[in-house]
Amino acid sequence: MWAKAGLKDIDTLAQMFFDTLKEKPSYVSHGEMQMGIANEKGIILEGAQERWKDYIKKKIQNRSRQYPSKVLKYQRAGKIIAFGVFMVTDDDYHKFGIVCDMIVRKKFRKHGLGKQLLTQGVDWFHSIGIEEIYLESGLLNHSAHQFYKHQGFSPISYVFKLTNPKF
Repeated sequence: MWAKAGLKDIDTLAQMFFDTLKEKPSYVSHGEMQMGIANEKGIILEGAQERWKDYIKKKIQNRSRQYPSKVLKYQRAGKIIAFGVFMVTDDDYHKFGIVCDMIVRKKFRKHGLGKQLLTQGVDWFHSIGIEEIYLESGLLNHSAHQFYKHQGFSPISYVFKLTNPKF
């Protein structure tokens, strides 16, 4: 059953998130690097768990009408097996949606939960008038890329990070 995640879920969501990073370093994208969660090799950085828990707490508690966020979870037999983080932001021109994270426990993948989760998030965006939706994915996270393409997303750019300044 899909429901909004609450503060009591933070530790479980964090465990799922970091289990995914350990299992699949290719999950890391520029968002995790910018937050100080992991580096470009997928190595989890010191203090990352507390930073991520603070991030997810803010997303769960967010009551902004202008820039809302929603954290959804899927539970089976009282255990969270999938979750997603969705938020609204803007670029000083117009508002748009961002699919921040989508995690499905490994043994429950390939059962349609990812598609259901994404559909829930996209439906929420549409219900609040957001039509333009973006997401980011780690450069080598090919299975996710195929999934998102299959759901109608198209790659539109690359993100570069200066790692060897020459000037």
